[in-house]
Amino acid sequence: MIQATEFYVDEASISFFPNSVAEGSEQEFHLFPNPAFTTITLELSFSPVQNLTYRMIDPLGRTVRTGPMVSSVLEIDLNGLSPGTYTALLSQGEIVVSKEQFVLR
Repeated sequence: MIQATEFYVDEASISFFPNSVAEGSEQEFHLFPNPAFTTITLELSFSPVQNLTYRMIDPLGRTVRTGPMVSSVLEIDLNGLSPGTYTALLSQGEIVVSKEQFVLR
């Protein structure tokens, strides 16, 4: 027999902590070409800020490339990586600002 449990909330609050990456604009980037073969270009749709980094995650969830975003366009070498679907994460500190997937052939 399943017994129901009831919960009551007297008061709730939600706090919003905006990050400092191009606040008020779209915080995204574009990867091309997709599918990729040996390199991929990461292009920001906003101006880079301090502590902005990229990270490439392989199909098994391992970080395979990482580095700072030193400009709004960055070419990343993919040589030595296995074909598959990868995820590119853009972070400021511990906060993921945006993510995009791409295929490596």
